[in-house]
Amino acid sequence: EPHSFSSSARRIRLSALTMQGDQAQILALLSDIAGKNVIPESERQARVNTAVSRQLAQLKNASEIFATLEALPKQLKSESMVESAAFSSLLLSDQPAKAVEYYKRKYKGEWPWSAIQALDTAPDSAISAISVKEVGAMLGEKAETAVGLALQGRVLVSEKLWGKAKQVLERSYKLNPASRSALSLGKFCHAMGEHDAAIEW
Repeated sequence: EPHSFSSSARRIRLSALTMQGDQAQILALLSDIAGKNVIPESERQARVNTAVSRQLAQLKNASEIFATLEALPKQLKSESMVESAAFSSLLLSDQPAKAVEYYKRKYKGEWPWSAIQALDTAPDSAISAISVKEVGAMLGEKAETAVGLALQGRVLVSEKLWGKAKQVLERSYKLNPASRSALSLGKFCHAMGEHDAAIEW
C-alpha cells in the first residue's frame, strides 16, 4: 500500500492486468499514467492501441462500438490510435458507413493516411457514403497515389459516373496492379454488362 502509486507498482499492476486480459482496467491504468513516465510513451500508446483493438474486435454492432468508445476514460478518447481502432472496427461492423460518418465529423479536410489505406479494403457500402466532391478533400496530396486513385474510382462507380471511373481505376491499376483494383475493374465491367472483361479482371 505505501508504494501503490509508485512507478514500479503501476508497472507490476499493468503486467498483472495484461496477463488477466482485463482490457477495460488496462485502459483505465494507461489513461492514469499518461505523461507520468511510468513506461515509455511509445509503449503506452502501443498498449492503448492493443487494448482498444481487442475490446472492439469482439463487437460487430456499430452502436455497441460507439458505446464502448463513450465508456473509455476521457484522457484516451482523443488519442489518434483510439480513433484509428474505432474506424477499423466500424468498417467491419454491421454498418460500415458509420466509419465514414465518424471520420467526417473529426476531419473536415484531408484524412489520415491510415484511414485512406483502411478504405482501400472497405466494403462498397462504406464507399457509397463518400461523395465525389468529398473524396478530393479527403485525399489531399495522396490523390494521385494508387490507393488514392482506387478510392476515387470506387466513389465514381458508386455514383455511376462510369466513364471517369474506368479511367481512374485503370490509372490506379497501372501504378500498382493490386487485386483490389482488379476487383473494382471487374465489378465495373460487370455493371456495364461486359461479362468477359469482368471475368478477366
